[in-house]
Amino acid sequence: MKNRCVLRNKIIFIIFIVIAAYPLMILPIISTNYQEHKGLPRIQKGVLDLEGVDFKTNKQIPLNGEWEFYPNQWIITNGKDSRDWPQTIQIPTSWNTGARGADFKVTFGFGTYRLRLINCPTDVELMTFIPNIRAAYRVYMDGNLIASSGTLSKEPNKVELNQNVLKNRLTLPRERNVDISIEVSAKYFPVINYTPLLVESGSDYTRTNLRFTWASMYIGAFITFIILYSLVLISGGRNLYSIYLMLVCIILSLIISNRGEIGATVGLIIPYINSSAYIDSIALVSSFLPLLMYLYVHDLLESKVSVEMFGMLLILTGIGIMGRVTPNIGDLNHYKVLFIAAGFVPALLSIPFLFREISKNTSYALALGISYLFILSGILVEQYSFLGIYIFNMSMFLPTCFAAFFVILLYVYVKKNTHSQRIAKESQKSELELSQMKLKMKESESALMLSQIRPHFLYNALIAIYELNNENSAEASEAILKFARYLRVNMRSIGSKEPITFQEELKHIQNYVAIEKLRFGKRLNVCYDIEADCFLVPPLTIQPLVENAIKHGVCKRIEGGTIVIKTYETEEAFIIEVSDNGVGFDVDILNQKNMDSMGIKNIKARLAIVMNASVNLSSEKDIGTMARVEILKEYREKGMDYEDGSSR
Repeated sequence: MKNRCVLRNKIIFIIFIVIAAYPLMILPIISTNYQEHKGLPRIQKGVLDLEGVDFKTNKQIPLNGEWEFYPNQWIITNGKDSRDWPQTIQIPTSWNTGARGADFKVTFGFGTYRLRLINCPTDVELMTFIPNIRAAYRVYMDGNLIASSGTLSKEPNKVELNQNVLKNRLTLPRERNVDISIEVSAKYFPVINYTPLLVESGSDYTRTNLRFTWASMYIGAFITFIILYSLVLISGGRNLYSIYLMLVCIILSLIISNRGEIGATVGLIIPYINSSAYIDSIALVSSFLPLLMYLYVHDLLESKVSVEMFGMLLILTGIGIMGRVTPNIGDLNHYKVLFIAAGFVPALLSIPFLFREISKNTSYALALGISYLFILSGILVEQYSFLGIYIFNMSMFLPTCFAAFFVILLYVYVKKNTHSQRIAKESQKSELELSQMKLKMKESESALMLSQIRPHFLYNALIAIYELNNENSAEASEAILKFARYLRVNMRSIGSKEPITFQEELKHIQNYVAIEKLRFGKRLNVCYDIEADCFLVPPLTIQPLVENAIKHGVCKRIEGGTIVIKTYETEEAFIIEVSDNGVGFDVDILNQKNMDSMGIKNIKARLAIVMNASVNLSSEKDIGTMARVEILKEYREKGMDYEDGSSR
């Protein structure tokens, strides 16, 4: 059953790996062939011909392809006379390299992107959308300024950003030919590294409203979660506490707060997120995200990271930081993408670790593994989007994955809390049962000890002493003294809480045996083989075993018999053996509800509760009986201290 459960969990984890890989492997292929599959035109040499395009069927057209680009020129602001011949540039891409996904040098630049739309339909209202443009810009249509954001400057320190997503939605005039020019100045990003879209206005407004509604709900839910999580930590809930997990959540929150619709919504409240300092800080701290992801998974699953592995992870993280913040030194720029990829390796290393933990059937490893795949996929899709691989708007993918990540963590938290509460209840139930057992033992102890002073025993002992007095008054006086000591020990033991030394129990046994020998004479022989006596026993627990050996063993034989009381110690325990060569008995009678068997059961229970000791009875008819008591030396370490810890 366990192997079947492990196999099922492995299959589920592999299925989620495939699901997580879908946007990373399949969507890029779909994006590459989207126009060909839909029969849509591509931009060629700065021109997009919309002749024959049905916008009722195709709600959006990717504006990817060859745009015109005027480096270091604002062709509208500076006038047509200042224009140089343009170059063509692939969109999405960086303006300082001609290849998609190349080095992405972090250099300042300004210029103008230009696109001409020809044969536009006039029966529908069209809108162009430039997602997540990370620059200050001015947008012109047919030479008329229709939108601007931030402050453009030819000096990098004077550029100010304003990432309002709504300002990137630009309605086109209903004309057959439209000229779109985008003047930009940027320092940190390749500007149009996401695919612009040409959309039908009505459907786009609907999608936009849904996205901003989702963004507002996400922000509200996230704030609520942070408050609840903080209250849980303050109240002492540590089931899912990990400093690395908290840092991962903080960094992801910073990244999300600067992206897409959520970034635009947050930017209305906190304009600082558009500042250069904020963008710089996110670029730096996000370099530590893969390392922290690796560490939080090991932390939650209580697995130690070796010093060697931690050192290797630090080296990879350092390489990743070089890819983000290293100054532009020679050919080093051409390897920045490789540096960033190396820095992401620690996050990927967690996947085989999670698979191993799932194979070991580690608690909650599957749920944590699925949540990890969600967040890993979200981060990788964010990187893919930055490289301009998708033609789709993926700005809400990472927040959605982050929300799923939180939901699964909440599920694990509830399950762990429920499990802990169940264990606590079971522990309380066990403690209650133990307390009830101890109470019953207290109630039975007095009855058990009083039962040792049976009227017929007292009568027989006194008659035997009386008869002995007629024959030998000195021996009778000694017998009376032993009888008195026997009674005193019995009376003192009634209600006693503390164990006594075995030496005291042995003296009590010897007094009892001396009284019985008055009755049975030579028919009763008792041998003592005492090798160990420096240990504790509950009072009146060994003497009843000797009494049973006399009463039900040797003295049921006409010729009598011998009882041997032996003690010794092993490395783990003290052993007491009371054996006789009497008539023996069927040990199954101990399961019957009679007075004698209840006495044996009480002795067993008292020894188990007080000393964590065990009593084993073995007997053969006509051969004899042995009672073997084993008292562990380390019973205190097992939480078996008697009562309030008064045992010595």
